[in-house]
Amino acid sequence: MTFASKGMTEEQFNPMLQKLMGSIRGTVSNCPGLSQNLLIQILQHPDYSAQKQAAAEDLKQRYLKVRSILDREYRAGGGRAFPDTYAPAF
Repeated sequence: MTFASKGMTEEQFNPMLQKLMGSIRGTVSNCPGLSQNLLIQILQHPDYSAQKQAAAEDLKQRYLKVRSILDREYRAGGGRAFPDTYAPAF
């Protein structure tokens, strides 16, 4: 953005520049406001805990399915897909 005026002095230019810089700072520092507001609403929703548990159970079932396929297919060929000490915390 450019400010120009015939005969503009430093004394007139500096307040405009400071106002512009403040506007830019306010805009940049306020970018995540929408996403933060949405996240707060989600976390405060009454069904949040149930939805979180359902998602965790879904992920657990997916993991167990992949693990069983790897155990059956990959390990049958003598390979090791995961370290034996790996134990997910469900």
